[in-house]
Amino acid sequence: MKKPFRQGVGDRVYLVAVYIFVIVCSFIALYPMLYTLSMSISGAEHVARNDIFLLPKGFSLQAYKMVFEDKEIWGAYANTIWYTVVGTGLSVALTMISAYPLSRRRFFLRKKLMLFVVFTMYFSGGMIPMFLLINKIVLYNTRWACIFPYLISAWNLIVCRSFMESIPETLEEAASIDGASPYMIFWKIFLPLSKPVLAVMTLFYAVGQWNAYFAAMMYLPDANL
Repeated sequence: MKKPFRQGVGDRVYLVAVYIFVIVCSFIALYPMLYTLSMSISGAEHVARNDIFLLPKGFSLQAYKMVFEDKEIWGAYANTIWYTVVGTGLSVALTMISAYPLSRRRFFLRKKLMLFVVFTMYFSGGMIPMFLLINKIVLYNTRWACIFPYLISAWNLIVCRSFMESIPETLEEAASIDGASPYMIFWKIFLPLSKPVLAVMTLFYAVGQWNAYFAAMMYLPDANL
């Protein structure tokens, strides 16, 4: 019968130090958000004196009332949510679909296409050619000008491809012997096994779309968009 593992004094000290370090790092990361929230619901006199450290003083929702009385803020949020949801959904779908064949060693264009993908990470056409292209394909002043040019990130595609390469090819071969088509193999085998990278891609694309502003400045003169 094995004896139960007992932590030594050094192990306990190390564990306590790790907990303290994680708590300090968490506080450093959360403090700006907590401070901003406290400032937003504090009284105007306390905000003016800047005497708020962590907890709000003189509770007031006047700041939120002033913000949400502006009708344009609702349209701005609606646009942001639309771009984030639609852009993220299309980007994740196309990235996963593109990464699947590039992760298979028997795909004869695998290396050549990856060279093109990597090339775009280091060289681009520039702002003016992109602007002319958007005009040429009739996307200027449309919502899709902020979606189509940024559908697939080369870096995210490489990350997805590397993850899918770790999935054994024997699974694909076994499914093929059972009569599964490539589409069924991708949908029934690769997507369920790729849930971790799928979640990461969703997060990356969603944050990118939520924070994006330059494309709108360039291609959307209509403020309603």
